[in-house]
Amino acid sequence: MEIIGPTVSQHIKMSDCPQVVKNMIEHLKLLEKEVVLIRVNNASQADAEGSHWSLMIMIPSNGHFYHVDKLDMNKECAKTGNQAVQPDEVQGAKV
Repeated sequence: MEIIGPTVSQHIKMSDCPQVVKNMIEHLKLLEKEVVLIRVNNASQADAEGSHWSLMIMIPSNGHFYHVDKLDMNKECAKTGNQAVQPDEVQGAKV
């Protein structure tokens, strides 16, 4: 299992460079993990703090993502993060 820290998850979500995200995923060896926990923040800018965190659970073996948000505030942020971390072989997974 891998737990992605809040700084890394925010950087992945806000990155406009797919190659940077791909390099981060490869460096962390996320596709080799059984479960990856990704914190999702509703901040709309890289240097903003946001007001709400939720949790995205990634299962790399089948490309599934699950989003846990008790207040249902981060759905769009989770979709952005989901699209950013999806490797080519799991593109199209649903949140």
